[in-house]
Parts: sequence; structure tokens; C-alpha cells
Amino acid sequence: MSIADFTPVSLIDYPGKISSTAFTHGCNLNCRFCHNPELVVQPSSYNVSSDFFDYIKKNNINAVTITGGEPLISPHIFEIIKKLKNMNISVKLDTNGSFPEKLKTLLQNDLLDYIALDLKGLSTDDIQYVTRNKNYTLDIFLVTLNEIKTYKTFKGETVNFEIRHTLWKAYYADDFSQFLKSSKTKRYPLEKLPKDNSTKNQYRWKNIRQTI
Repeated sequence: MSIADFTPVSLIDYPGKISSTAFTHGCNLNCRFCHNPELVVQPSSYNVSSDFFDYIKKNNINAVTITGGEPLISPHIFEIIKKLKNMNISVKLDTNGSFPEKLKTLLQNDLLDYIALDLKGLSTDDIQYVTRNKNYTLDIFLVTLNEIKTYKTFKGETVNFEIRHTLWKAYYADDFSQFLKSSKTKRYPLEKLPKDNSTKNQYRWKNIRQTI
């Protein structure tokens, strides 16, 4: 089990909850505006999982956000989340949407309470340009989104989720309208890049949240 780092208390990562935030190593994308570039290349020796779970237990934490990097690339993600759920902790997952089958497995095992799905672009060309990954397409993102929207918990409930998009280029209104139509989504938050685009040693955006 491997966790790169964690934030003991966060007021912004899990909507409506005070949470701890765990960061995982590694990512399959190489985004031009990456806000955690130090996590993209996975260090082999840095692991704070013991400290993280000790903190969770000692401080009666009841909500955790798991982010990265891309958490679904971690071979330990199922184990990490299952351990948290066995501790009766609400789990929010931040994901880039490129692993629909892995996400489906977590959903089918009723292991997620909230999902933040990062949209990298409104078209395949934009997605591949900004992520520098020729294997990731808008269709894959839409498959992931559909898995989330159609999933029902063991109690017959839908899972809470949001779509997030970092506004890295200028769009026409028709671009948004076409995406909202294809995704059957009414709205999603936008994040502006920091003016200085500084990402060194950051685990946080300087967020300016908007919703359309």
C-alpha cells in the first residue's frame, strides 16, 4: 500500500465535508498545466501510508479525498479505499476519467461516496493536446461518465459526482453546448489557471470556481 503524501485537514476538497486528503503516486497523463507534477513520476521509496492511517484513526476522521496523480493507476487503490470504507469513512475519488473499467469495479463494490471527474478538453483533439496522451479520447471520458451516471448503490441510490474542467483555452459557446449535449450534463465547475501558471511544489490550485 503506497500513499505519496497527505493533507491532515481540508475544507475544500470534499464538498460539504471536512476531510483529509491523500495523494497517490503516478499518472498516465502529462498535462501541460499539471498541478502536481512531482507525483507524475512515481518515487519508489516515499510512502506515508502508515502515518496517514495512524492519523485517520487517532483523529476520528470521517471523510477522505483521494487524489493524485491519478489514483486509479495505483495498484493499491482498491486496498486503500476498502480499508477506509471498513473504517466507516466516506471516500471521494478525484480521477481523470481514463480508466472506466477500474472505476466501474470500485462502483460495483460500493466503495465510493463522491467522484470528481476531471474533463481535460471538450474534444478528443483538445484532450490529447493538453494531456500529451494519444490514447485518451473524449469517447473514453464519456464511457466513464456514463458508468458514474448509471450506477446504483446497494441501496438503489446514485453516487454523488461532479465534472471539473480547467479553463486552459478560449471556447465558443457552441463548444460548451455541444459537449453538454453529448454528455447529457447540465452544468459543471470551471477552474481558471493561476495567472503565473506556477505549479512548482504545489498540491493545490489557487481555485477560482465558476459553474455553467
